[in-house]
Amino acid sequence: MPAPSNLRRLRDWIAPPLPPDPPSAASDPEALRRALRRLELASRRRIRDGLAGGYRSAFRGAGLEIADLRAYAPGDDIRGIDWRASARRSPHLGPVVRRYIEERERTLLFLLDASASMGFGRGGRSVAAYALELLAPLALAAAETGDRPGLLAFAEGTRSLIEPAPGRRAALRLIREALALEPRGGTDLAAACITADRLLKRRSIVFILSDFAAYPDADTATWRPALTRLAARHDVIAAALADPHASSIPALGRARWSGLESRDSVLLDARSSAAAAAEAERRRKALEPDLRAAGTEPLMLEIGDDWLPPLAAIMRRRR
Repeated sequence: MPAPSNLRRLRDWIAPPLPPDPPSAASDPEALRRALRRLELASRRRIRDGLAGGYRSAFRGAGLEIADLRAYAPGDDIRGIDWRASARRSPHLGPVVRRYIEERERTLLFLLDASASMGFGRGGRSVAAYALELLAPLALAAAETGDRPGLLAFAEGTRSLIEPAPGRRAALRLIREALALEPRGGTDLAAACITADRLLKRRSIVFILSDFAAYPDADTATWRPALTRLAARHDVIAAALADPHASSIPALGRARWSGLESRDSVLLDARSSAAAAAEAERRRKALEPDLRAAGTEPLMLEIGDDWLPPLAAIMRRRR
């Protein structure tokens, strides 16, 4: 029996035989409703696992506000004495100190990559679907703690913008909008960072969800300056999401490959699948220090990873 041709091997690697696709959430309102319900139920479990408490302690409020005044007690910091209020009291009552509470309400803006490469996934689960598994519980946890989640979905430009708003209903609207997006187009992370920086008027939390598929070498990263400026003004976590199959290129020899987001093609020497996988891994490892150097907190994840433990580790460090 003759061996399968290289062309067939390549076709089976890119698109292995699968059962007929179910209606997509974007084209079927009922499928969208079911998908939203599944995400909501899964998010509740994640929140019960301690996500809400970890979020509340890791992302503190933007400042302090005066709650009330109380009588000065030995051991209180004298810098907290309200001298004007103390002067209005009877001298025998002594001074009063200000008691502060943290301003709880903050903005959590998701920068969601909705470009074509986010639709990649060989195990029946795309990078975009995995991104939603992070976005949904985080948005609901933010709403539960009094913060205001918002969404800026981007590709080559802004694909969708949901203004930050408080409450569970606003969080569900955001999740529904993210579910309805079909991955398409190229990626312009720099433009998304600039748009987010203009949108946010005060220090906020920015959570980037992207595969960083267009990541070049560190010294030529076009998005690095814009990301650095964003991270200087806001609290940025960059979740770099990947499909583990993306680096398992079959050994087909030299071939010209085109990207999902570009018509440009490159000549790739894939005579050794191990060498190709090693190169893909090298580039991914180089991404983490580059994200850190830009001032972000990198979160390196692959489809199938339980994202809560590494995110919880970041939250513990931030406490």
